[in-house]
Amino acid sequence: MLGNLPGLRVLDAGCGNGYLSRMLAGRGAQVTSVEPGQALFGFATEQEAAAPLGIRYVQADLCGLPGLGAPFDTDFHRTLSAYLNKLIALGCQVTELAEPGLDPEAAAGGPGGIGAYVHLPNFLIVAARRAS
Repeated sequence: MLGNLPGLRVLDAGCGNGYLSRMLAGRGAQVTSVEPGQALFGFATEQEAAAPLGIRYVQADLCGLPGLGAPFDTDFHRTLSAYLNKLIALGCQVTELAEPGLDPEAAAGGPGGIGAYVHLPNFLIVAARRAS
């Protein structure tokens, strides 16, 4: 879905533990990853130190518009229909959808603004199986 990545500047906004960042860098992208959470940021930077891929990690809240350098090349936002239509095109049958919100207790201890994710989930989980 992302196409040819070598040499492209990619921003992984809210990179979490850096999983997607490592995948993108492994495919040749120049990745800058931003994560506000200390534990997730720490894990991601530990992974980079253990197996360097050239990822630039920045611990910051994107609401503060941290200086991240030159413009980025890719925009990976996809509509719900894009994901579901891809599954249909692959011959899959959707069996369940979930959009889990952040646990209110976790939000209470998190940085400002994170409480919105209790009501506005930022994950989509799709269970599907290939039709026989």
